[in-house]
Amino acid sequence: MTVESTPALPIDAPVDPVSAPLDANPALAAATTPTSETMSSISPGDNLLAENLALSTRLREVLLATDAAIAPELVTGETVAEIEASYAAAKALADRVRESVRRESLAAGASAVPVGAPGRSQTRPLNALEKIRAGLSRPAGSAGSIP
Repeated sequence: MTVESTPALPIDAPVDPVSAPLDANPALAAATTPTSETMSSISPGDNLLAENLALSTRLREVLLATDAAIAPELVTGETVAEIEASYAAAKALADRVRESVRRESLAAGASAVPVGAPGRSQTRPLNALEKIRAGLSRPAGSAGSIP
C-alpha cells in the first residue's frame, strides 16, 4: 500500500495544528478525508487500515505544520512509527543546519547584537564658548544642532 502525495497546505494554515479542528483547513480536510471512490474500494475488513492511514496522514501534516523549516519530502512513512522516525531525523537535520548557519554568521564577524542605531555616548555639556566655537567651525549654511 502506498501513500499518495497530499496537496501542500496553504500559507494561512492554522498556527496551532494540535488544537485546530481538521475541517478548519479545507486543504488539510480534503487531503485526509476519504472520498466515496476510496471508501467503495475498501472492504469492511480494511476499515481499520484506512483509519490508520488517515490518522498517520493527519499526524504527518500536524508534525510538518509545527516546524516550517522541515521539508515535507523528508517526512515519509505509512505507519505512525515510520512517520515519527523520519520526522525526528528531519528535525535533527534542520537543527544541524540552523546551528551551522549560526556558527558561520558568528565566524563571518556578525555579532550577536542586532543591527541598529549606535548606543548613546556620554559627553559632557558644552559651555557657551565651546558652542560658539563649534558653530563657527562648521561651513556656512550647514544644518545641525549643537549639543
